[in-house]
Amino acid sequence: IIINHTDCGMLTFKDEDLRSKLQKQTGTAAVAPVAFHAFSNLEENVRQQIQKVRSHPWLPKQISVRGFVYDV
Repeated sequence: IIINHTDCGMLTFKDEDLRSKLQKQTGTAAVAPVAFHAFSNLEENVRQQIQKVRSHPWLPKQISVRGFVYDV
């Protein structure tokens, strides 16, 4: 089950903006590529996550994967 929720903080920034802010606040750049996986569209993110889970080679094809948006 993939569940996203309305008013999610991940909707409020872009990865690059957060990386820059963290670098300014700490004085240190990330030592490896960092992905926070921010997104701008809840429904699209749920669809993408469902596809990602469904396509994983360790998940048997007969397993049902569902996604929802919880309205907080």
